[in-house]
Amino acid sequence: MNTSAAWRQEWRQHRRLVRLSYARLMDAMVASRGIDAEHFLLWGTAFLTTPMLYAALIWPTRYLWLRHHSMASLHEAVLSDRVFFIVWPMLVALLVGALTWEALFPDRDDQQVLGVLPVRSRTVAAARLSAALLSVTALTTAISLPAAAVYAAGGAVDPSVGTLVGIFVGQTLAAVSAGVAAFSVLLVVRATVTLIAGASGAARVALALQVGAVVGTVEAFMFLPGIQRALMQAAIAPGAGFTSVAPPGWFLGVYALFAGPRPQALLPLLVPALLTLGTAVVSAVALYLLPARLNARRAVERRHAEGRRATVATALQKLGHLLPAARERARFRFVILTLARSRRHSLMVATFVGVGLAVSGTPLVSANLRGRVLDLTQPTAAVLAIPLALTYALVLGLRSAFAVPSDLGANWAFRVAGPRSLLDSRAASRLVYLVLAVLPVSLVLGAVGASWWTARSAAGAAVLHAVSGLALSELALRGHEGVPFTKARGVSANAMKIGAIVAAAGLLLFAFRLSAVHAWALGAPSRVWACTLGMTILTVVTAWMGRREAGRTPASFEAPEDHAITQMKLSEASV
Repeated sequence: MNTSAAWRQEWRQHRRLVRLSYARLMDAMVASRGIDAEHFLLWGTAFLTTPMLYAALIWPTRYLWLRHHSMASLHEAVLSDRVFFIVWPMLVALLVGALTWEALFPDRDDQQVLGVLPVRSRTVAAARLSAALLSVTALTTAISLPAAAVYAAGGAVDPSVGTLVGIFVGQTLAAVSAGVAAFSVLLVVRATVTLIAGASGAARVALALQVGAVVGTVEAFMFLPGIQRALMQAAIAPGAGFTSVAPPGWFLGVYALFAGPRPQALLPLLVPALLTLGTAVVSAVALYLLPARLNARRAVERRHAEGRRATVATALQKLGHLLPAARERARFRFVILTLARSRRHSLMVATFVGVGLAVSGTPLVSANLRGRVLDLTQPTAAVLAIPLALTYALVLGLRSAFAVPSDLGANWAFRVAGPRSLLDSRAASRLVYLVLAVLPVSLVLGAVGASWWTARSAAGAAVLHAVSGLALSELALRGHEGVPFTKARGVSANAMKIGAIVAAAGLLLFAFRLSAVHAWALGAPSRVWACTLGMTILTVVTAWMGRREAGRTPASFEAPEDHAITQMKLSEASV
């Protein structure tokens, strides 16, 4: 076969593998394989578009008044608003990278399936890289175009800020290029970690990187107004160079190429913006393709379970002896081993933990930015909210992971073992919540509190946290319809619509409102006992009601039908 024919064949393989790689990325995004992910993509894109579209509708309404008041005020407001339309796609790109971290590189399964075929390792790596870049480019374009059109229609109030076409083109290109640049930098980090530490090393740091990415994204979104103004002021400061402006501000230079204001100050930022984009993309391509064969061999040689995680899982399995029945102990061990061996489920839990830490740490970050010093000599609501939010995130993350199957072919053992009651799985899930989400956080809270507060306050805080976590665990057991990790995942449009709102409301109540109650209760021992008794009663009542329901509910292994999706014409069955 001549060189030209070989390249044509590799190009055909690349195009086919890009489609498969896109499916793997979508599977990683929704944390489940073998289901149709288009509706997730549809609703997710709509959700991510909402902040930009809302800003494009609301913010230009004040421009006419600012123009009559002062042109300088108008220009500052316009540039500050435009920073948001650049930063938001970057945050979305980083969040997508964090969610798809495990699928950004060909894994052991990919290499074992494709390794016996006449397909080069570089072709597989190039397909995964192309799918990732094309997906993020399409996503950032989809969330940027509607906002750019609306903002251009309302924001072209004066020739000095740009024409309708200039604002539309400039905002679209600046937003998409910024998002692709941020994602490419994350790809470089992913490839560098894999090259230096191998697939096992990348897997070990994946949890920390994902938690850090989620925390950084959420915190940046919450403090975005201050970030916008700071970036704008740094960009237009007299004599400002690209080193004095943070990287998101560089892409104002792309915007200034098509629309004002202050083009003389912002156009020099076009050079570092384009250099960042080009360098990141070229570096990602090089780090993916050049060591592709080495990475493929490392992925095949990688062990399924690392020693440290296996040791922790073995130690946790011994806690199963706390359960009286053998069936309950078997289910508990199955859950622990699945969590220890499955990167997919571990990254799901890490994502929830990152969100919980980011939200709970907002008061501390805000106080630090404003120069205020928090009083750590006594248990305040702001401090007590952190362990409560962490436990809430862990419980919610574990519950979500339980609904994602690990290997559906393995659930035959539970199908034939019987009896098919939910009581055994309920007891095992409860113990998992306690040993992974409640008791460790309570112990750390008591140990840290003992060094900050009095022994009585530390013990009281730990007890209140433990009983609150136990009540939350019982509430989380509601709705379990099978053994964790064994049920085909159902797709619910209603859950997609209201799930995030319900979860956010629960976090607000459990972390912030309940932390205020705990801070009040720690003021007197009688209040601690009263709150402990109240939480215990709530736990007992919830457990009794759940046990009655679970005793007469058979375990299910099939995904429920979602009639809402059929009515929305999102499935082929509705055509």
